[in-house]
Amino acid sequence: MWPWAWGCPNGGGDMFKAGTGRSSCWLRGSCPRRGAGARRGGSQGRQGSQTFARTLRGCAEFVPTLRRITTLRNMNKISKIRVANTQRTVSAKVHTCEFEDFVYWQREIHQPYLATGGGIGSDWNWPRLFLACTMAEKLARRKCLGIQVRVEAPSGDAFPVAQAILSYPFAWAGNKMHKSVFLWFVAAAPKAALIANGIFDRFSTLPVVLDTAVQLSWRVGLSGRVTLHAASGVSTQENEKLAEKYRNYGLRQKFKTSTFFRFPFRRDDGRFFYFDSAESIVFARKQDDLR
Repeated sequence: MWPWAWGCPNGGGDMFKAGTGRSSCWLRGSCPRRGAGARRGGSQGRQGSQTFARTLRGCAEFVPTLRRITTLRNMNKISKIRVANTQRTVSAKVHTCEFEDFVYWQREIHQPYLATGGGIGSDWNWPRLFLACTMAEKLARRKCLGIQVRVEAPSGDAFPVAQAILSYPFAWAGNKMHKSVFLWFVAAAPKAALIANGIFDRFSTLPVVLDTAVQLSWRVGLSGRVTLHAASGVSTQENEKLAEKYRNYGLRQKFKTSTFFRFPFRRDDGRFFYFDSAESIVFARKQDDLR
């Protein structure tokens, strides 16, 4: 349900007419609670008026959000990906993943090309991570989602050039009282894996993954908020290089605290990054050439 329906006392999705900023529910008098309250006299009538006033204030608070959502609604899904260090793009699609997709990545990409590199994520086991996240998020009453970004290989097969595991609604790093889409794990296929499959371009994969998280956040009513945790490597230089990459894409880094926890129940280490609503729109607009 879009956020502009939240203020409606009957929970309807017709709270605002798209693009008008007006409450069609109140204008038509179609909300049962408002109509009943208006017809009653005495204390019941006053109670109905108070309910109406509170809801009307809630509607006013959602007008800025409505404008942002109206801006985002017309965005198409990602259909291209940038070739790194060039002005070119190639066709690409974002797919949701099943368990067997993570098994394929582990066998065909991670083990032969990433596990031997010793960098950040080289010790990850994607099928295990996906199962563990799915179970942990289910216990927390959150949803877990796997995605892959795929391009067409010369063989005609779809080949994954990046993948990620997300969950929602997760505590937002900007303010844990709000919720966000959380990026658990992200990885890109290395150059050697691409060449082995006849793909001689390298791709800028992180913008596609981040944009997917932003679009998901808006679509599930989280107002574009996104949180991620930068994994740690073996060296300070490697850690700072990854953090700098996130900052360059407009993500804000959260100062270290002792009250924000992450899976599996580890304290905040100062490597959380996040988008707020306005920042997510600015970032998403920069990806319009990929739609």
